[in-house]
Amino acid sequence: MRTGRLVGFLGLIIFLISCRGEITPPVEGPVDFERDIQPIFNQSCALSGCHKGPNPTGNLRLEEGYSYENLVNVVSFGYSPALRVKPGSPEESVLYHKVSYSGLYGGGMPPTGPLPPEKVDLIRRWIEELAPGDSALPSLKPVAGCWF
Repeated sequence: MRTGRLVGFLGLIIFLISCRGEITPPVEGPVDFERDIQPIFNQSCALSGCHKGPNPTGNLRLEEGYSYENLVNVVSFGYSPALRVKPGSPEESVLYHKVSYSGLYGGGMPPTGPLPPEKVDLIRRWIEELAPGDSALPSLKPVAGCWF
C-alpha cells in the first residue's frame, strides 16, 4: 500500500513539473540581451498581432534586430514621458512594470498571463545591469583595413 502511495506521489510531482512549462536554468553572471532576453520576447511578445511586423501593438516592435533599439532610452508610446527601459532602473521602466503585472502602466504583458517569475527576474536584472549611458545605438565594430 505504501509503495502505491509513493508511486502516486512521484507521479503527481512529475505531472506538476511538466505542467509548469519550460524550466529555465538560472543565468549565472551578467545578463546578455541576445542570449537571455531576446528569446523571451521571441516566445512571448514578438508574435503576429502583438509586437511584430510593420504595425505592432503600442508601436513597439520586439523582433530580433528591432527590440533593443525600440526599448532602451525610448519614451513609451502610451506613457510619456516614462521610458520603456531606463538603464539601471527597473522601477522607472515601463517594460518591467508591464511584465511584472504591477498595474502602474495599465495591464500586464503578455496579455495571456504572466511570464514565469525567473523570466521576469531576468528582465529586471538586465535593466539593472544596463549602464545609464547605454543607448539604442548598435556597438561599432572595426572594419578590416579601415582606420578612420
